This record gives sequence, C-alpha cells and structure tokens, in this order.
Amino acid sequence: MGGVHIDVDDMLSTSDLDEGAFDFDSKPRPLSVRINPKAVVWLAKRGHWISISEKKIDDKSKADVLQKMLVVMQVLWMVIQCIARAIYDLPLSLLEIHTMVHVICALILYMCWFKKPLNVQEPEVVVPKHFKGEIALLLQRQLYSGLSTRLALYPRKDSPNQPSPPPADYGRTMRWIEPSPGSLLQAGDVLPSGLGYHGFRPIDMTDKFLNRWNALLETFPFEGRAELARTAKRTNIDYLHHNEMPLFLKRLDEFSAGDRRFYRNLPFGEGKRNIDINIREVSLRMTDTFGLLVWPFVFCAEFPWLMVLAVFLSAAYGGVHLSAWNSVFPSYLENFLWKTSCVFVAGFLPVAVIVGFLFIRAVDWMPNWTAKWTALIVVLNDPMSLQSRRVLFLAELSFKIHDSQAPLSIFEPSPSTVVGTIPIAFALTRL
Repeated sequence: MGGVHIDVDDMLSTSDLDEGAFDFDSKPRPLSVRINPKAVVWLAKRGHWISISEKKIDDKSKADVLQKMLVVMQVLWMVIQCIARAIYDLPLSLLEIHTMVHVICALILYMCWFKKPLNVQEPEVVVPKHFKGEIALLLQRQLYSGLSTRLALYPRKDSPNQPSPPPADYGRTMRWIEPSPGSLLQAGDVLPSGLGYHGFRPIDMTDKFLNRWNALLETFPFEGRAELARTAKRTNIDYLHHNEMPLFLKRLDEFSAGDRRFYRNLPFGEGKRNIDINIREVSLRMTDTFGLLVWPFVFCAEFPWLMVLAVFLSAAYGGVHLSAWNSVFPSYLENFLWKTSCVFVAGFLPVAVIVGFLFIRAVDWMPNWTAKWTALIVVLNDPMSLQSRRVLFLAELSFKIHDSQAPLSIFEPSPSTVVGTIPIAFALTRL
C-alpha cells in the first residue's frame, strides 16, 4: 500500500506489541508505518513538516494528465450526445438515461481524484530525524497501549547514591537497574530515565524498546513527575487499592489512546483506509446484538460528510432515472414499478438518515425489545429493498432494448455531425 510511511525500524519492538496490532513480523525490513492525516497535522502544529515534492507525487502516478483528460472527454461525449438529441427533439432510451447516471458518478470521481496518484505500490519513506520523539510517542500510544497500566514514570536518577523509588502500595520493592539490551525488564525494575515496570510478566528490553523510550523522554521529559503523580487524573487498576498511585502512563493525556473504533482517529493506519472500522475495538465495546445493529448510525455520525455525499449521490441516481417519467413502457405494471423504484432510490437515504437520528435519540426511552426490532428492520430490510430496486432498473433496461412498442426515433442517430465525429477522433488518439 502506498502513501507516506515513517521509518520506525529502530524503535518498533515486536515482542511487547498490543494484541491485535498490525502484523509486522511478515513485513520486509526496514520496518515502516503509514502515517494518517491527523498525525501529519499534529506534527505540523508542533513545527515538523513532512515535505514531499510535487514531482515525487507525480512520479507515483500511473496515469498522466493527458490520459485522464481523454477519459473525461470520452465520458462527456455521452453528455453531448444526449443534449444534441434533446435539441433535435429525439427521445432518449432508458439505456442512455441509465448511462447518464454513471456518467455523473464518473465525473464526480474524476473531480475528486484528478490529482490523486493511481495504484501507488512503493511508499515514500520518511526518516524522522527531527521529530523522532513525537513518532515514538505516537507508537507508544497506539501500538503499546496495553503497557499504559504497567509502565510508570518516576523522578530521574540524577546521582549514583539516589535512593530507589518508594515501594508500591501493594508491597513490591522498586529498585534501580541499568539498561541492558537483551535482558528482561522485571516487575519493580526502574531505569535511570525513571521508567518503572509494574507488570507481572517480564518484557524484553531490546535495543528498539530502549531507543523508543530514550527518544520519547528526550522530547517529552515530563518534568515534575512527583507533583504529576499527586495531581494527574486517577485511573482504576485492579491491583492498586490505596490513595498513593504511581504516575502510570494511563494517567497522562499524552498517552491517551482516544477513540480507537475508527482508523482515521489513530496515528497510523497500516494497510487501512481512513473510513475503515476497527472491528476488534467495535466488538469489545458492543457485546450484544443491539449494539451491533446501532453501529451503522454511529458510523454515519462519525462521518457526516460521507453521509451527505451518499445522500446526494443516491438522490442523483434516482433523480436522473426520473427523467424517464413520460417514457412508453410495455405495460402499466412496468411503468408503475419503474416510477416507484426511482422515487424509492432517490428518497431512501434521506429518509433513512432522518429515521436513524430519531431512532438514536429514542433509544433511551424505547423498550428494549422495541429498539432491537426497530434497528433490525432499518438495518437489514431497507438496504435489501434498495438493492432490489436497482436490480429492477437493470432488468427493465434489458427488456426495454427488445421492446417492440418503443418509438423508432430512439434508433435514429443524432443529426449533429460534430457529435458523430467525436468518438472517431478519440478512437484514433488511442491507436
């Protein structure tokens, strides 16, 4: 998968990764992660700009401007032909109207993706020389969040005779140790940087583990750790029961994982798109069937712009088909089914969005069984009905081609000689 990747080969230790994290063991070396837009913006706010020249971006594209323009002109030819037929009072067939729908969709796609490189396979890898600490923090926040309740920060060891940190409230003695790559970080061990471990299972103290934390604490020193331990937010940890609590990473906002249900909220999205859903996180939060049924409405609330775009395209899809309202159909039933399908397709998503938001507001007071059955009907029945209407469009198009009642003027070519020569010219340019 292409895009911009960050080289993290010297900081990404795999033995202590969170369960369900990206599979880095199968990736070739050096290891890199694809950075998401939100992380790029966060780095820019801290004064670190990832500079990628326009020449490098253009070099990643498999299609140049000329090829894209030719495709757009070929698509526009269909529009010109339909306009010419309307000028000369020639009827449009259902097939031409249906094609116009996809022409509109194609034009919208090319407008959005005209500058987007096509099928980028080799990413642009950036070495974080000046923002290594920021990348280390993002790695720790996303890929090692399970350590947030086991790693704690103590004041640094400034002298050889400095006393060890006080014992933990569950009786474990803390002790200073020197970092030794290849050894294990045991419960009660505290590195000179002040990083202490409270877990029951040892973790590998690899070079990459130490590099990540050295870079992180150099950029984010967390001064006044003793005071932070008293004032930082509290957190629930099973084996702690007293008031004095070490400065666990989970108590610091810098290590907050945030909403992990959507990959766009995470710093890195290895092999994932911005609208992809973290299924593992969703299943952990929504343990019953009702929660999974409400999930499509939560998705729409997270991506309102995508919802607006879907409503617009759905309305356009059905609206263009409505232009065949006065067309001649072989039977009254086909005429009725065509018109009702057009209205249903055009109005389905706007109505579904309104019903969805009303449903979310009503969940708190609706009886449990009523809410579940309402969600089941909305989530399962309506999309199936929508797709059945679209299948009806295709079936009617096939029958209409062989319709003996269609006016002969449908098969009459447009008198416009200019329109007639356009496809020939395009064909010659592709030879």
